[in-house]
Amino acid sequence: MILIIWEYRVKPEYAGEFETLYSPRGEWVHLFSKHAGYLHTELLKKKGEPHTYITIDRWSTEDDYHKFLFTAKEEYDRIDAMCASLTLQEVKLGVFEE
Repeated sequence: MILIIWEYRVKPEYAGEFETLYSPRGEWVHLFSKHAGYLHTELLKKKGEPHTYITIDRWSTEDDYHKFLFTAKEEYDRIDAMCASLTLQEVKLGVFEE
């Protein structure tokens, strides 16, 4: 299993919208769940920094994740563009093994 971990600094006025889109019931998970190998997403808020979040996306294999990126590119890019206005910073922390 692999974990894709991202960190976000969210514009305060968009925190609610961000939490909705990135939550386990949000638009990203809706997209991910259409693809083989997707397992689960967690959204965590950093203690003491209420507008800093991380997401942890779990995939069965790195190959499954890369296949998803290739086959879902158009929809991925659409959601990503929509979400870009919600954040001050977005950093991919990396791909981790569990």
